[in-house]
Amino acid sequence: MCIVVFFADYLLVSDCLFFNMKASTTINHVRTLLGDPDGDYHSDEKMLLHLNAALEDICDRSRSLRSPAYHRLIADQSMYGLPASFLEADIVGVVHQGRWRELEYADLGPTLPAIIDDVTAGLTPGRYTIWGQAHIERHVATVVENRNTNDPSGETSFTSSVPLHGVLRGDRVINITDDSEGIVQTVSSDFLQVTFEDLAGGEDNRMQVGDNFRILSPEASRKNIVISPPPTTTDETGTESLFLYFARSHQQITQQRIDDQNDTLEIDPEFASTLRHRIMFYASLDAHGLDSAATQAFDIKYETDYYRAIIPVRRRIRQFISSWRAGGRNRSIRGSETISRTADWNLKPY
Repeated sequence: MCIVVFFADYLLVSDCLFFNMKASTTINHVRTLLGDPDGDYHSDEKMLLHLNAALEDICDRSRSLRSPAYHRLIADQSMYGLPASFLEADIVGVVHQGRWRELEYADLGPTLPAIIDDVTAGLTPGRYTIWGQAHIERHVATVVENRNTNDPSGETSFTSSVPLHGVLRGDRVINITDDSEGIVQTVSSDFLQVTFEDLAGGEDNRMQVGDNFRILSPEASRKNIVISPPPTTTDETGTESLFLYFARSHQQITQQRIDDQNDTLEIDPEFASTLRHRIMFYASLDAHGLDSAATQAFDIKYETDYYRAIIPVRRRIRQFISSWRAGGRNRSIRGSETISRTADWNLKPY
């Protein structure tokens, strides 16, 4: 199994890289509107900063960018870190033999600790929730073989009951049975054997056969998706999956991308005027301060443009999602869509 998000049968207008609006062109246009076509007062560096701030304002506020992504699911694992660009989920469901059904959102907050620590898998996942500021759980499994357990302070290895795809050096390994913790050092090529060190803090500080363990990322993720119950099996063929279609933040525009002529803006065409006025607001704020008449005028113009543009954008998004759900029971995944076996998030090209 894996989490997968995919394109619909037609391109949603809010996946708007088809709109050929360039960062360089936009910056030059705004400079001209500000009466500074040569950039004497508004440098490239500052204009790029204003452009990214304006894009962030509009895209995060409107939630107008949607994308598919996919992630491999592992048996008995309930929580997976979401992409850094994730804002909110539109559609989450289960794909089985080319057909799909949508999962039900549920507030699993009070039961999350039990779900995460439960190594007994349930049936097909039926509910999900989004959880923020938590460590990314990579695996929950059982030790089936152990080695070198006489020296828990040094390197120790054990064999897992499931393949440990996606585990990285530096991840935390936690023995649920005795509450000891260690640091992952290596993972074998078949993803079954893990070497770790510094196991401490538990009852006997050893990985014994039959012990249950968890592996977590060392850092806190901004948001995670939690499914309940966790899947019973690890999909090896790419025919079963969890999928996600989500609203996301924009990709940062850098000077290198402009130099490489790879600076197409991720913004719905309805927001073209809104974007220009927001950049002008930030440029005026930088030059004259918040209390200037020009800065306040640009802010008012931005708000007016935004509310005029958001109406058709949200209408199209609602129509797309409603249409997708209405035809969901008869919708199939394209045969050429082979699910990757990687454990890392893999965003589709936009």
